[in-house]
Amino acid sequence: MKTKQITSVLAFTLVTAAILAVHSQLFAETTNDFSVERLVSLSIPSCRLQMDDLGKPHAIVSAAGEVLNLTTAAQETPAPTNSVIGYWFSSSMNFLSRQNIKVTTHEQAEATIQLLHAIWRSPDFVKQKIYHAHPIDVGWLVEVEHDFTNYPGNVRVIHPYELLVDGGHNVVQLRERCYSYPGSALVYTNTVISVYEREIKLDGGRNYPEELFKELRNAWARENEQRATKPSQIQKGE
Repeated sequence: MKTKQITSVLAFTLVTAAILAVHSQLFAETTNDFSVERLVSLSIPSCRLQMDDLGKPHAIVSAAGEVLNLTTAAQETPAPTNSVIGYWFSSSMNFLSRQNIKVTTHEQAEATIQLLHAIWRSPDFVKQKIYHAHPIDVGWLVEVEHDFTNYPGNVRVIHPYELLVDGGHNVVQLRERCYSYPGSALVYTNTVISVYEREIKLDGGRNYPEELFKELRNAWARENEQRATKPSQIQKGE
């Protein structure tokens, strides 16, 4: 009787282990799938893909009929505009900004930028990056680092992305900062504009980059100090 029980327990254990192994493998494959098809289904499910003759994604078509040509998008270079200082924009960013992407978690914020990168660069590009999202005053900030551990080499620094959201947590604007700054969008924007206006008046902006980097470092230090004093202020208030 005991032998049968032991055999049953061992059989159950082996079956359970096999199921867990298959589940883990499927989860890993899904997590590492950075294809445009999967990322579109995650972030902009209302859009559909147009395929070429080889069955590869050729364009993304929104519910309103707007078309983003993926061949053209892969060749574009983000650029600043005259209306907004301190940010880069692109047609892909603008297209995604109009798709009412719902972002309530850091995973959704990261997936949105992964989709942008899969469109602009490639799924392999996304696979080599590490994405970190955290909430800020206007919505979400997504920082992107290269995975040097698994993909060593010299790579260009990627500046943080902002996802501006409305009251319903829908993205209304996607933009890339021209300079690295991990904090508040308001502080970043005000610092960039104030230093620009000051340096232009002083010497035509000759020292603008150096002065801006210094001011951004100081601004980030002040933000950290304010965060550190908030808990003690709350405790005193109680």
